[in-house]
Amino acid sequence: MKRVLPLKYITSLLLLVSFCGFAQDSELPESAIDSLRQTNWGFRVGINILPPLVSIIDKDDQGLELIADYRFKQNWYLAAELGRESYFGSEDFFDYNTKGNFAKIGVNYNAYNNWLDMNNEIFIGGRYGFANFTQKVTEVTYYNSGTYFPDYAFNPQSAQSDRLNAHWFEMVAGLKVETFKNLFLGVQVAFSKIITEDQPEGFENLFVPGIGRTSVNNIGTRFSYTISYLIPFKKK
Repeated sequence: MKRVLPLKYITSLLLLVSFCGFAQDSELPESAIDSLRQTNWGFRVGINILPPLVSIIDKDDQGLELIADYRFKQNWYLAAELGRESYFGSEDFFDYNTKGNFAKIGVNYNAYNNWLDMNNEIFIGGRYGFANFTQKVTEVTYYNSGTYFPDYAFNPQSAQSDRLNAHWFEMVAGLKVETFKNLFLGVQVAFSKIITEDQPEGFENLFVPGIGRTSVNNIGTRFSYTISYLIPFKKK
């Protein structure tokens, strides 16, 4: 089946061909080019659609993440994410539950040079993240002798807390594509490194809201699939 290009791109192609032909005889005024490159600027809000989809499939992994950004320079955006997660995890000798809230704030830089009136992004950026959460052991598997597995030796009553905090930095990369006017679909990957965290006595944080599962080096990787809408304030 032949694919039909959107009318927006066909129009842009015809305009470009016309400009190239006209430029052979005279130079197109810079003001005319700038007017064609104008796009909407404003406040964009949306949601990471991955956590709700995962929640339907896996009842042990529940979450919600809202996203927002604001374009303050030609290629620069203030960006933020806010959410809540509840996760039931299982290791070889114990089960645990983590739940709490998180927030991230930072900037994105759009490295994509849009053509005419396109408003897409291929971006990189950075975030500072913060989470407030609880983490507790829900079940422990014992040896026949009645002792705990030695690498995870703890008292289940002490391996829980309602007042845990974590702070981290993360690098992000992704893209956003304007599928309809002011409506964007996006994908993003984040690499996080915890800089400070609270832990229950004798136990490690294996999952941090806003990061996900963490490695022994306090590093996490997280994917997002987003849908967002731009509320335009001006056109530049």
